[in-house]
This record gives sequence, C-alpha cells and structure tokens, in this order.
Amino acid sequence: MKFDEFIFAFDVGFSDIWTDESVRHITFEKRNEDLYLLKNVINADSIINSFLSFEIEHPQRELWLESQTDLMSSIYLVLGGYYRQAFVCLRTWFEITLLAVYYSKYYKGTGSRYNQWKKGIRHSPNWKHLLDSLFSRIQFQSVNVNIGLRSKLERFYTELSAFVHNRGMLKYDLQRGRDNVPRFVNHAFDLYLSCYRHSI
Repeated sequence: MKFDEFIFAFDVGFSDIWTDESVRHITFEKRNEDLYLLKNVINADSIINSFLSFEIEHPQRELWLESQTDLMSSIYLVLGGYYRQAFVCLRTWFEITLLAVYYSKYYKGTGSRYNQWKKGIRHSPNWKHLLDSLFSRIQFQSVNVNIGLRSKLERFYTELSAFVHNRGMLKYDLQRGRDNVPRFVNHAFDLYLSCYRHSI
C-alpha cells in the first residue's frame, strides 16, 4: 500500500496533514490561547508525579506512566477531532490517578491488594468504594472541608462517564458540524476544555 492510500484509509489528512482541513492545524490556529490550559494540566501532572519521592514499587510512581499516557492520548485525540474518544481517555487518566492514591495504602507485600490488582486477581474498587476509601483519610477530609473536593471529583467523574457511555448524545451533540471524517468542532472543543475548568 502506498503512503497516499494510508492517508485516506486512516483519515490522517483530515486530522493532521491538509492545512485547510486538518483538525490539528485549525485547532492550533483558532484556539491557540486555550491550549495553554491543556499545557498547564500536563505540566502540573508531570510536576506532581515526577517529584514524588516514593520507592520504585509505589503505586503512584508505577501508575503515573499509565495515567500520563492517557492524559496525552486524550489531548492528542481532541487535537485530531476525536472528541468523544478524548473524553474516554480523560476518564481513564482520572481513574488511574485516583487508583494510584487509593493503592498507596495497600501496596506492601506480595499478597497486597495492589499486587493482586496488578496481576488481575483483584478487581478495581468501584467508584463509590474508591471515594469512600479516599475520604476516610484525614488529609482528604480536610481538603474536602476547605474546597469541597469530593463533590468536585464526583461531578468530574459523572461528566466524563456520560461520554464513555455515550449518554446524552443529543445534549452534547459532538458530531454536529462534522461529516464522516474528523473535523474541528468548536462546541465540542469548548466542552472538552470546560471539563478541565470545572475540575479545578
């Protein structure tokens, strides 16, 4: 197969190559200032996780590679015009980040919950159990009192879950303004940014 055939088969031209129709090019041109918010999120995620002085086997150190990949994938997808899929990756980033915090209490020993989870022996805690466990800790309780962290996390997760399950197709209308190839969709990009703004 020639390179040109790949461009058409994978819609690469509409996501990346053709300047007049490239979602990535149009997004950088029209929404340049807004991209600083995404850059700041990446920087904050990197700073928080790279300066943690945990031992090698600590869940936060190990799972950051997974969560960072999901965050970058989410942004890469939104820049390519795959908006719903960007929300899906954003939710997995969020879940893995919280799981790393959760398992930091249960990771020591070969039979630990964390090691069982990594081997596929133990299921991930469900959302309610995960939150209840996190907010049973003193440090989370004090942050919750100060900034209402639990309700922010719940709202963020609920918003992202709607996209994972494609709930509210008419409400969010991510395909409006798009045909059968990736296109820059202004209101979909706005919705993606609003998820970050509401979570802060």
